Amino acid sequence: MKEKWELILERMFPAKRYERDMIWDMCTILSDRLTFFNNIDEFECDRAKDYLKSIVSYSKKPVNKYRMYIVSGIQFVSFAWLNINPEAFEQLFNTMKCEFALCDEMPSNSLDPNLVSTVYLLKGEEIIFSEDIYPSHLTWLALGLSKFNLINHRVL
Repeated sequence: MKEKWELILERMFPAKRYERDMIWDMCTILSDRLTFFNNIDEFECDRAKDYLKSIVSYSKKPVNKYRMYIVSGIQFVSFAWLNINPEAFEQLFNTMKCEFALCDEMPSNSLDPNLVSTVYLLKGEEIIFSEDIYPSHLTWLALGLSKFNLINHRVL
């Protein structure tokens, strides 16, 4: 039988498996997104706040030291990778910093939140890197790291 926190996460996004760290991470990421965007559709804002209220009491300090997510809009999780080994995390972090440095900064504040995807790297209890990314980078990361993605993207 699934625990209540798993059922709540299941309503938020489809995953191959759910881990308790996802609660901490979603609370952190949703809070970040709600404070960053000032032009959130009322329905999206209310839904994100409802998710936060429903999961915050289940939040515990993360067990996995290194984690990565890609979130589009306010709460559409398109990529999740937990339990990244330190060497892979460092390589990923450096590769992304170099790649993103080659591009102009995305004008995220002026865009509808549903048009913005953000990559988050978390270490312990903190977001250590977040970058709004262009669709080309979203594709590059999602395809290049697909074997690690916990999100279930079945279409058929």
